[in-house]
Amino acid sequence: MFRRGTIRPEVRNLPSRRTRKVREAVLARHVIPNRNALDVILRYQSGIERDLGRAVDRLERLQRRRRGRAGPASRERAAD
Repeated sequence: MFRRGTIRPEVRNLPSRRTRKVREAVLARHVIPNRNALDVILRYQSGIERDLGRAVDRLERLQRRRRGRAGPASRERAAD
């Protein structure tokens, strides 16, 4: 009736401990990136955060200039 190696529909959805652990392991492997991918993600994230900070500084500077106020220098120049 059933081919060898197939799981009957009524058994397939039973949450046995082993099945649940296997399912969690398979999902974790696809959800959690490996070390190399994680390193790349973190490197890009830090670069994006730096760029965002610079863009916000520039926007604030331009808004102050538009309103006619000079205001303090940006954080980058104040740090030098």
